[in-house]
Amino acid sequence: MAKITSLAELTDVASDDLLVVVDKSDTSMADSGTDKKVKKSSLAKSLLDFFYPVGTIYETTSSNLDTVAKMNAHFGGTWEAYGSGRVLVAKSTDTEFNALGKTGGAKTHTLTVAEMPVHSHLNYAVANPNSGGDGIRGTFNGEEGTGLSLYSTGTNTGSAGSGGSHNNLQPYIVVYRYRRTA
Repeated sequence: MAKITSLAELTDVASDDLLVVVDKSDTSMADSGTDKKVKKSSLAKSLLDFFYPVGTIYETTSSNLDTVAKMNAHFGGTWEAYGSGRVLVAKSTDTEFNALGKTGGAKTHTLTVAEMPVHSHLNYAVANPNSGGDGIRGTFNGEEGTGLSLYSTGTNTGSAGSGGSHNNLQPYIVVYRYRRTA
């Protein structure tokens, strides 16, 4: 087991090598004592826990970190792919966002009648059956016209749309996303 007191250049450090560390609470400047030595593996774990504690989410566009195995090897700890195909929303008191890990939303959506905006259509045209042809014209507004015997001419206001679903995606950009689990 080697004792490393200074590094003048990049050096490979074995996991069982001892590194001398500074204890800011000790002003004696001595380089001996058990509180001044730490194994590389302990130091790496401490740094990982400090910068990326369990529960941390990490996003990257690096193809060097495009798998969980590469994340585990690069940072240490245990990572999982997180939230694939979903965007993140901060926790709030809103019912939809009031619990960590809660999911919702849809990529596509078909409007229901209640979700359609208020709108109107043209009146329904009808003719007077006693006028012999085109005769007197009126409009059908859900009530019978005064002095007219109204009936449907078979025409209608027409319909539009297909009833299909529409795209419901906000603008997005794709990244690799992971969460540290251990």
